[in-house]
Amino acid sequence: MEALARMLIERGLSAGEAVALVRERRSPAALGNEAFTSYLSVGLGVAALLVGLDPPG
Repeated sequence: MEALARMLIERGLSAGEAVALVRERRSPAALGNEAFTSYLSVGLGVAALLVGLDPPG
């Protein structure tokens, strides 16, 4: 489902819209990983910093 959310964002949906659509169509529990949904919203580099990982690079 993570790949689906990324694809929806690449096709023009906002991160919030993509997560909501996946949850609507799959399960309200889908994409429950908060670090991943943060990544969708802010990008991999910022998300890595938020969870204490080295940014990509």
